[in-house]
Formats: sequence, structure tokens, C-alpha cells
Amino acid sequence: MTLAAGNSHRRSVICALAWVALLVGCSHTPATLTDQDVPGSLRHQRLLFVGAHPDDEWVLMPVFVEACVFNGATCHFVSATRGEWGCFETLGQPDLDACAGIREREFRRSAAIAHGSAEVLDWEDLFYAHSGGGVRRNLTRWSQREGGREHLVEALVSLLQRFDPDVVFGLDPRHGATCHPSHRAVSLILIDAVRRLPAIQRPRVLFENAFAVQERMTPEMLDASARGAMFPWPTGSAGTLYYDGNRSLPNGRRAIEYQVDALRAHASQFPELPAEIRIDADASALRIPLADLADIDPAEELCTALDLGDYRTVDKSLAHVFRRIEALAAAAPPGIAVHLVQGGATVLQVGLLDSTGHQSRKDFGLRDVQLVVGAASREEADAALDAIERIVSRYVNAPP
Repeated sequence: MTLAAGNSHRRSVICALAWVALLVGCSHTPATLTDQDVPGSLRHQRLLFVGAHPDDEWVLMPVFVEACVFNGATCHFVSATRGEWGCFETLGQPDLDACAGIREREFRRSAAIAHGSAEVLDWEDLFYAHSGGGVRRNLTRWSQREGGREHLVEALVSLLQRFDPDVVFGLDPRHGATCHPSHRAVSLILIDAVRRLPAIQRPRVLFENAFAVQERMTPEMLDASARGAMFPWPTGSAGTLYYDGNRSLPNGRRAIEYQVDALRAHASQFPELPAEIRIDADASALRIPLADLADIDPAEELCTALDLGDYRTVDKSLAHVFRRIEALAAAAPPGIAVHLVQGGATVLQVGLLDSTGHQSRKDFGLRDVQLVVGAASREEADAALDAIERIVSRYVNAPP
């Protein structure tokens, strides 16, 4: 019997023998929490974080450090995607596999701050509209790629059974902090997985409930945010709990400082982080907002009303791939030409196809898009087509 299975078995036996459990319930954690209870409730517990990207845990890092470095808890961090699209804008890195490798290593460094372990699943890194519709498209795409939503849920059920957490953390499915649809989609699948477990084995689920949509912050909020302040979501926040990031830990550091440590671990995502960061917002604003799954309606939609249509997403069709293709073409051997045609009109042209000895073509019927790559030889053209096709296909094959 594995340790995880043993833990579950012991809980089951205790619940079965304790008749009082029929009245008060048997769970991993107390039935209710207050702000003061949060740190103490995590002592010697098994804590699991499940996010969409390898840097989604940074806001909650103070919670994990206090619990897992100083209070005997065990931390495990999981990212559903490899975050392979996250290096182009910050590092100019168009190689998706190289980016994924960078981000996985950073994720493990961040987890190590809390003496934790980390693992990365291989769900596709996506960015649809920051709205309820975008969440649905995200779930559709993942389901298509992974053999159905049931397979997604079962993957997280298996994770829960293997690690056997007392408390699971994630990003609030109502908004995902930034309204990123992948943040929300992962948490919705996580909730389904938790609910598949027998009631006596279900962990408490706590979500980061911070409002991090900078485009909808007031100037005063932006200024305070730059100095470490956090804000609960202005809608649906009646049940918000807080972890006090201003609290002093046994090593003399303020808990909030570990957010900066986590940001520095993710150097590919925050390459321009200053050497010195002032965390001097009002102490009342240095509290991490949390929401208990038991207190929220996870289907509540808090992002669509913010009208974030100006965000760059797959809904911008092919516009976002141009710079990536240009970067690939610029890094390719001399003589590579790339043409992208949509609806019969050339929407991107790098080099002259007529000057190349061979052209390789890929047709994307769904959006009436053709990708043509020219090079001196068939081998060079096919190799370049393969690299660029992976980028274009993310957009033109996206579900409507």
C-alpha cells in the first residue's frame, strides 16, 4: 500500500468508527475558516497547487513557505500546461519546446522555495478570449486534444489520489485573477475531479481571489499594486478569506517577500524585474485574498462584463503569429521564404518564393489559409514548413 493510499485508508477508518462524524462530518480541515485560522489550519498538511501555467503559483508562495518550510506541511505544485508560448514576447524565443524546458526548470526552482516538488502536464498552452466564451473554447480544445473532457477530469482525479492532499489551491474559476481562460478552465476541471472523490476523501479547496486585471484598475490601484498591494475581486467577494502577507516568519523575513523570490525564479516571464523591489503598500493591502470553494458558485461569470476584447488572443486570427514567423524566418538559413495567404490574399510575406528552388505547402481548410515555405531544397523547405506550421496551426485550427 502506498503512503497516499494509507493516508486515505486511515481517514476512512476513522470516519467509519467515529459515530460523531455522522453529525459533524469527516474532512481534511475544519468546517469553517477565519483569517486567523488560515496559517494554523495548514500545519503538517499535504498541500497541492494546480494551475494552468508554470508561474501561476507566485502570488500564493508566502502561504506555501510558511506552511511547508516552517510548519511541517508538504507542498506539491502542478502546472497543466508547459507554458510553451510564454517566451516569445519576453525572450524573443520562438522555439516552443525550448521555452517549455526553460519554464519547467523555473517551475521547479519556484517550488523549491517552499521545499516543494513540481510536475508539469502536457495540456496545450492556449489563450482565447478573456470571457466566458473563451473558457468554453479552452475546454473544447483541451477536450479535443486529450480525448474528451472525461480524460481531463480523470487525469486530475489520478493526481488527487496519488498525492492525497488535505488542501488544494488554485485560481478562482469565476475570474482566474487575470481573466485568463486557461486559469479558469483548469480550476473548473479540478472541481469536477474533487467532486469525483468519495466525500470523506475530498480536500478543502482554496482559490486565489486576487483582482489582477491591470487594464481595469484605477491609477491608485496600479500605484499600490506596484508596491505589493493586492485587491480582492470587487464582485462576489463576500466570502473572501485573507492570508496576512505582512506577518513575520521564523527566519525574520516578511511572508510577502517570498512572492518576489517566486517572481525571480520565473526569470523568463519577468526578465525586467528590478534588482530592488519595494513592498511598502499599506499593511492592510498586503493580504492575499482567498476564496473557499464551499463559499462560491464556480459557474459565476465575472470576466465577460469587463469587456477585455482588446486583449491579444487567438480571436485576433493570424495577427499574433506574424512576429513569430518573421523571427523564425530571420533565424533560418539564407534563402528561406515564407508566404501566408488567407482568403486568397497574402497576409504575410517574408522573402520571395520565386527565388527558391522548392516550395512546400500546407493548406488549412477551416479558415481558408495556405502556408507556403520556399527553400533551395525539398529537405530545407519541409523542415522550415514543419517548424512554422506548428505556430500557425494553433490559430487556424482553433475551435470556433
